[in-house]
Amino acid sequence: TVTNNGTAPTTAIATVTDAVPAGLTINSATGCSISGQTVTCSVPANLSNVAPGNTRSFTINVTPTASAASSVSNTAVVTGGGDPDCVGTGCTTPPVVTTVTAPNLVIAKSGPATAVVGTAYNYVVTVTNNGTAPTTAIATVTDAVPAGLTINSATGCSISGQTVTCPVAAGLSNVAPGNTASFTINVTPTASAAASVSNTAVVTGGGDPDCVGTGCTTPPVVTTVRPTIDAVDDSYTVPAAGGTTASVIANDTTNNVAAVIGTNVTLTPGVAPVPAIGSITMAANGTITVAANTAAGSYSYPYQICTSPATVPVTCDSAVATVVIAAAPALTIDKSAGAPSGGTVGSTIAYSFLVTNTGNTPLTGIVINDPLLTVAAACPVTALAPGASTTCTASYAITQANIDAGVVNNSATATGTPPSAPAVTSPPDTTTTPITQSSALTVAKSVTSTGPYALGSTISYSVVATNSGTV
Repeated sequence: TVTNNGTAPTTAIATVTDAVPAGLTINSATGCSISGQTVTCSVPANLSNVAPGNTRSFTINVTPTASAASSVSNTAVVTGGGDPDCVGTGCTTPPVVTTVTAPNLVIAKSGPATAVVGTAYNYVVTVTNNGTAPTTAIATVTDAVPAGLTINSATGCSISGQTVTCPVAAGLSNVAPGNTASFTINVTPTASAAASVSNTAVVTGGGDPDCVGTGCTTPPVVTTVRPTIDAVDDSYTVPAAGGTTASVIANDTTNNVAAVIGTNVTLTPGVAPVPAIGSITMAANGTITVAANTAAGSYSYPYQICTSPATVPVTCDSAVATVVIAAAPALTIDKSAGAPSGGTVGSTIAYSFLVTNTGNTPLTGIVINDPLLTVAAACPVTALAPGASTTCTASYAITQANIDAGVVNNSATATGTPPSAPAVTSPPDTTTTPITQSSALTVAKSVTSTGPYALGSTISYSVVATNSGTV
């Protein structure tokens, strides 16, 4: 306002100049011109010096922006009008100091660095008013959730497709702890989610001049989405004759769908078990082949599956296939006979018995069953692992009946006991040993009478015939 308090009307145009402080947007200045931050207003000559016609007012409408200082000082200057005091630098108003208050919204978003397909996690969006005044209007938070994430819930917000919208009521305080509003968005990654998802949230409104238009945006939250993988332990029973199992991945999954080698997983067999005899091997397709007559028992075969294509770091799971091979105890005996030591009663025949564990389970208590033996056969070992052999020995004394028959026929079996089953006996093996027969007679003649003898005397003789042979 310019007031003429003199003794005469103004004699020339008076000019009012107002350098509006930076940070204040000049909206209007009726009757004035605006150039940058400078407002210039003219007061025509002949401004009366008699009230109430001795004043002229101008209204400058401004809006503080976020860049405005918290306190702005402003003066106006009038020059001319014929006032000798207002030449040169002019006449200046006392400064008008105005405190500028405004909401200042900051939006932050948090989420995990890593997530797993099928496992829900939370994004938390927080709006904080760090300004000098409460918010003056509703602030709106908008979050465009990345594709491949299923939005499960967003309390206090609305959901439309992949967009979550959350209102923050006007009047959000600028004084902690009441200067924040938080929203939790619960999502679940699906198999279609990218390996890395980046998400931001935006806040607009609230009376914050910085958050108009495109709004104020959070830094991106980047989450690595790891696929799920589940390798399940397996158990197979294989007969002693051997065979091939189903694939170990038949009940494994990735991203909750069946695992398929070469399509969505890779398979790496672990260290193969080493049975005493036979073999157990895992093929590239995950099947396990047991060779015939592999040693009975329970074997652990580990393996690992990893997602394909591979992730960084890799996503893998391990399991163990238990292979139980049924026991099939079996023995064989191979009996051999040496040449008889003679062809007379009491001569001996040496026997050897080669006993072999032809089954797939250990046998103990190995004994020879031979009805001709009066003394048990001697065995260097009485326990045989699958595939192992031992040779037992015995001897037999020839009888007259054997000599009369001219042969010794002998049959024997072997018996052993497995760990958890009844004893097993081998099929019999027979030897035939010829006995050499000898036929012989001896005659012994002697005089049984007593001489001397004369012509016509009788002499008595004894003739003894003896069977000196073996038959």
